[in-house]
Amino acid sequence: MKALKTLLLFFIVIAVTSQVLFSQMYPPGGAYVTQPVQFRWPSVPNAASYAVSVYNNFNLIRYAPTTDTTITLSGFPENVELIWRVVAKSGFDSAQSMLYTFTVVSTPPLLYIPPNNTTACTPVKFIWYKMTGAVKYGLRLYQGYNLIYYNETTDSSLTVSPPAGTYSWGVRYFTNEDTISSEMWNVYITSPPPVPVLFSPPNGGGVTYPVKLIWNRSQGAVSYNVQVSFLADFTTLEYSTLTIDSTITLTSISAGIHYWRVKATGNPCTSLFSSAWHFYLMSPVKKDIDILPNSFKLYDSYPNPFNPTTTIRIDIPKECEGKFIVYNALGEEVGTLLDEHLKPGAYYVTVTNDNLSSGLYFYRFVSELFSDTKKMVLIK
Repeated sequence: MKALKTLLLFFIVIAVTSQVLFSQMYPPGGAYVTQPVQFRWPSVPNAASYAVSVYNNFNLIRYAPTTDTTITLSGFPENVELIWRVVAKSGFDSAQSMLYTFTVVSTPPLLYIPPNNTTACTPVKFIWYKMTGAVKYGLRLYQGYNLIYYNETTDSSLTVSPPAGTYSWGVRYFTNEDTISSEMWNVYITSPPPVPVLFSPPNGGGVTYPVKLIWNRSQGAVSYNVQVSFLADFTTLEYSTLTIDSTITLTSISAGIHYWRVKATGNPCTSLFSSAWHFYLMSPVKKDIDILPNSFKLYDSYPNPFNPTTTIRIDIPKECEGKFIVYNALGEEVGTLLDEHLKPGAYYVTVTNDNLSSGLYFYRFVSELFSDTKKMVLIK
């Protein structure tokens, strides 16, 4: 009696399952595939083994037993509609699925992007080649054996934003006479890191040298791309860099309004750029037009030591291209406060303690006619 109940339960499971296999079998009905052909089906409770049968004009041409729910076979005739089914077995008892047709071709309708067995970032734009005679296309997206997305279009692409996970995708080509299915490709879909949130300097604020840009870290980000521009549309960049940190210091940009933005890169996805902020860099240099020096000279800073600011005078008797650069005790550049064509006069450069730590610093004036270096000390 117990064996009879088990047998009866098996037949009930098979009977119920066979009615829902249509959307879970591969190749699905009407599919065009290339060799070797991978046959897939969902597992059936209590089934000990399975067997795939393939027919040509209802003549059995292949019988392949297996204990798995997938099997790969080859050697089928091409350009001929074949029929297949799977049989689930338990001891001496068995039950079979519905019949499904497929056609083996050397070149099926072609998928394009994302490539097979690759990673894509959401939102994903699925692209396929158009087929002569097709009046519309149907994009299918599976997770396991479950169809989670289907949409039809007359175009050769659709953009979808599924959750992160592993998917298989394919396209149905609809003609006036027939429906043709592409092969199925696999893709792992992941999400980009969140868009970085800018923190400092505040949007629209005024700053002095050196300029320290700070933003909040994005979860999953491995690096950041920072762009700075004179233009709000960023068509021309004055500064662009990659960094693994959430801050950078700008040491060689000119006074005026600057726009900046940041995007985060994960593995392998990249976020959109943040909203653009701007800051106004105040010039640290003033010129005394009433003084006409007779010789070049770089003066000692005053006060020295200093906190929060110190001023250095530079005498320029002739026109030249001049640069004023500040270095830390290790010889690393921490700021270029002057880099321009200079006319005769006395120039006063103001150094502030913004973004600088206590310690010894060197300041240097360089031109094609004169150069000199001096020391100053910051005490906070």
